[in-house]
Amino acid sequence: MSLLELIFVVTSVIVGLGIAEILTGVVRVFRGELRGGLAQSLWTVIIFTSLVQLVWAYWGMNSVSSLTYAEYLVILAGPVMLFLAASLLFPDPASGFVGSLDDYLIEHRTPFLLAWLMFIVQAQTLDSTIPELPGDNREALLLRIVVAAVTASALFVERRWWQTLVPAAVLALSFYFAARITPVAVVS
Repeated sequence: MSLLELIFVVTSVIVGLGIAEILTGVVRVFRGELRGGLAQSLWTVIIFTSLVQLVWAYWGMNSVSSLTYAEYLVILAGPVMLFLAASLLFPDPASGFVGSLDDYLIEHRTPFLLAWLMFIVQAQTLDSTIPELPGDNREALLLRIVVAAVTASALFVERRWWQTLVPAAVLALSFYFAARITPVAVVS
């Protein structure tokens, strides 16, 4: 078993669980059990694409020849934080929540946004810890700082328009990040 396969086994399970959480919530919206909202929909797209991009970015680790246990834990922290964020996007079916998902997310934004912010910290820690990873680390750092600052503002501003503007900005920056910084997968 290669090092990349070791990383992919556990991370793929966690990523799969996160994607399952998101798809389950989306199905509940389609069934009419929940009433969607723009801010919540944007965050759903962000978390989903981040989970997919994470697997893609981890493919860049095929050039890493060795890892310490601490580095492995840093690698696992990314999928874990995204799984937590995915799990917090939609209310528990047993809660009997009725209302707009934007209202739900605004009311319960602190744990969700903290999980997202911890993912950003994990991504930067990983770039700093494993220098063999491809990509422009300076541009990635700058983008992560901007995304973290914009996201952190949503912890303190409860207004609906701001809670919608923040994920729109984060989504735009995420797509820019994916297009410019995420490495191209190469099979060797």
